[in-house]
Amino acid sequence: MRINSIRIVNLFGLYNYEIPISESEHICLLTGPNGYGKTTILSIIDNLFKGYLFYFYKLPFDEIYVELSENNIISIIKRNISAQNSDSGDSPLTHDTEVKFEWKSDEVVTSFVINNKIIRDALRSLKVQFEFSEHELNNLNSAELSKKIMHSDVFYRTISKSSVKFQEFLLKSQSVSTSLISANRIYNEDKEGEERQYRRYYYEEPESPIKKISKLLQKLLQRNKIAYFDSVQKIDINLIGSLIKSEVEYTQSEYESQIKVLSSKLDSLLQYGLIAKINFEPYNKEYIRLLSAYINEIDKKLAVYDNFLEKLELLSELIKNKGFADKKFTFSPDYGIRCHLVTGAPVDLDTLSSGEKHQIILLFNLIFEVPDNSTLLIDEPENSLHVTWQRQFTEDIFRVSKGKNLQVLIATHSSRIVVNAKENAWDLYYLNKEYNYEA
Repeated sequence: MRINSIRIVNLFGLYNYEIPISESEHICLLTGPNGYGKTTILSIIDNLFKGYLFYFYKLPFDEIYVELSENNIISIIKRNISAQNSDSGDSPLTHDTEVKFEWKSDEVVTSFVINNKIIRDALRSLKVQFEFSEHELNNLNSAELSKKIMHSDVFYRTISKSSVKFQEFLLKSQSVSTSLISANRIYNEDKEGEERQYRRYYYEEPESPIKKISKLLQKLLQRNKIAYFDSVQKIDINLIGSLIKSEVEYTQSEYESQIKVLSSKLDSLLQYGLIAKINFEPYNKEYIRLLSAYINEIDKKLAVYDNFLEKLELLSELIKNKGFADKKFTFSPDYGIRCHLVTGAPVDLDTLSSGEKHQIILLFNLIFEVPDNSTLLIDEPENSLHVTWQRQFTEDIFRVSKGKNLQVLIATHSSRIVVNAKENAWDLYYLNKEYNYEA
């Protein structure tokens, strides 16, 4: 399911936006001055479809409408209402915050409300588990409280126990899968500082983000290699029977064409250490049925790698196109990622520039960690990118998004990123002026 548009009324009490998102294009860019809510719009989408609905209790806004494909519309309305402190008619009035969520699909409507009472009831049942203080329970605006429960599945499950509609809404929200790559995706100083202190206490060296990526790629390569050997074993059990029963007979041109395609795939797999060399017999009319069956069996074996190899080749190509200061990168199940100068001298990954690390980590995340057929949200991708790489970024995103069928929303300050997709870019400053003028 795709997002077709998002409309926000009175964000931060100041801004109004209606942002159309093209169904035919894979990318939408948001620009605008600092403070206009570019990052917040990405967070709205991410928290909504991950079911982290306390975010909307905290966020200053009046109304949010998200139109999806297949005639689905989500509305989120926030109101301050008057409430009695007790059952006594003489009790003073207080202000309660109420957020109403509604998901409309054709004639089916799912709606529910979260408010102070619902949130506090859930928190009280979790008081011991989360070690909530009375002060936190009485102050739902507490930053410490938000940190504890904002992304807590236990908290949302507790609320859902008393609301079937809440459960239905959460199930529907899973129809849109989102991934958020935040502006501080590479260096989270607080987290790394804590990890550094912990490791120093135990006399361990901290592992850098780039080396974590190298290990992740190493595991992916190893996992795919194991899957290949498992496939080979299953196919080889029935190999003789398959060869005998096969009635396929390629012509010489067909046979040589098949060999050419398989040889190209093998060369790539050999380059990444994923397979041993395979020799093909030349065309022989006398044994062509046997030879045809044999190369078909090889094709079945190699097909296990198809999806992974396509992504690995894309990663390799995009890194190569960056022209990393006379550096070459290789991938292997033995070591993950290695870097060498063109002279052959090895380069420690930690000594790469921040921009080079940024590119490798970002590309790896885009290609291997973002799910296919999902919505990708990227905040300020220009961080640490050289101006040349900023110009290439949109082209890279188009390549990745089309291959993985992604819908991509990007918040950026960079005119160099926008220039290659300006027909799909929206400036929040002008959108707010236009919205207010029409109103």
